[in-house]
Amino acid sequence: MGDTAKKLIVVDTELLERLQIPEMNHEKLPDVVLYDSNRNWLFLIEAVTSHGPVSPKRHAELETTLRDCTADRVYVTAFLGFADFKKYASAIVW
Repeated sequence: MGDTAKKLIVVDTELLERLQIPEMNHEKLPDVVLYDSNRNWLFLIEAVTSHGPVSPKRHAELETTLRDCTADRVYVTAFLGFADFKKYASAIVW
C-alpha cells in the first residue's frame, strides 16, 4: 500500500516473493495491492486522485511486469465520486 503525497509505502516482500511478483519501483505500483489467499486473487487498486484510471496501456505494463505472478489479477479503479468516473470512463481498461 502506498501514499503518493507522503511517499510512504508498506510492502510484504515475503508475500511478493511467494507470489513471484518482481520488486517494483514505488511509482510503478498501483496505490493499493491486496491479496486474497482463499481465491488466489491479487487486487490492483488505482485511485484516480493520484495517477488516473487503470488505462489499457497501464494494464498492459502491469501484465508484463506480473507475467510470472501465480495469482489471478483483479484490476480496480477507485473514484472519489460519479463526476470523476464520468470524466475517465472512456479511459478505463475493460
